[in-house]
Amino acid sequence: EADRRRADPRLQVGRRVAGEARPGGSAETGAGASSAGAGDSGAGEGVSLGEGDYAVQVGSFRKESNARAERDRIRDLGIPAYLEVVEYEGETMHRVRVGPVMGREEAEALLERVTEAADVNGFVVQR
Repeated sequence: EADRRRADPRLQVGRRVAGEARPGGSAETGAGASSAGAGDSGAGEGVSLGEGDYAVQVGSFRKESNARAERDRIRDLGIPAYLEVVEYEGETMHRVRVGPVMGREEAEALLERVTEAADVNGFVVQR
């Protein structure tokens, strides 16, 4: 799909979408808002969105509605997912990420899980 493309993981960390629902179900109000994180997925210790050194990026979309749909599809599989907004080559991109988790090994395990469960290609990113 032309709308879907991977953003360079070395880009600056973006902001989370205002009103973004946390993996635990509450609305998030900003980058420092907490969530249930990986504990909901069985992937490791519970980590808030403001914590955790690693995540798995599974998509990047121009249209926020497409990113939200992918995030929701992954959440419906019981995997914690969130959105992050960044500027990339002069365009606003909406990243779909899974996690976060504290360690790289946890992130690699989460990558395997989401790849199999959601049939996506992703990659581990350091936050």
